[in-house]
Amino acid sequence: SQEIRDWESFAELTSVLPKLKPLIVSKFRDSPTGGPISIQQTAIASIYPSDSAWFEAFKPAPNTPPRGFSFAAIPFGKTMLLIYSVHLKSNMGGVALAAPKRVESAAQLVAHAASMEKLYGERGPVAVVIAGDFNTDPTDPQFADDNTFDVFTQAGFQWAWQNTPREKRVTHPGSGRYPDATFDGFLFKGARSVSTDVLAGTSASDHKPVVLKISLL
Repeated sequence: SQEIRDWESFAELTSVLPKLKPLIVSKFRDSPTGGPISIQQTAIASIYPSDSAWFEAFKPAPNTPPRGFSFAAIPFGKTMLLIYSVHLKSNMGGVALAAPKRVESAAQLVAHAASMEKLYGERGPVAVVIAGDFNTDPTDPQFADDNTFDVFTQAGFQWAWQNTPREKRVTHPGSGRYPDATFDGFLFKGARSVSTDVLAGTSASDHKPVVLKISLL
């Protein structure tokens, strides 16, 4: 989940589903150098216990991204499922300003995932899922110069929406000057995608919920 205020609000949200429990809620600050705790946190919940779970802010860089990621390692039989929850830089200020920050986020996520694959791979098979609001769409012409997804695919990740027609994957319905967009979804590695679906939205968010079903290899 993204744009979560704090642990308490996430616990209240997840309590409506039996057995679903929060594993991690981030505590990012409004500024990479400090400032108050942000109201836009990332979170992960599961009906299964985690082996470990934590959050990290993105590291300073020439194009330092906002926020960071929440992470959880969840055992499924012999396979360790590594889950990331992310909310990449919005397009406020324009794509030219936002895209380099998203690319930097992607590079840091890929590097972290590689280190976690190596660490947990010593125990057995590993699968990785990066989920969240990417604020970009590799098939949308307005993001033609945004190389965020290139960083992920070059590292072996697959975009779960890859073979889905655009009209069936609108996760952020257009309003005013903004057109329909596919900002929310999943990247995965070490697994096979079974299906990806957009659910009916609610008044709780201007983004629609998205569900990914995967088969572990």
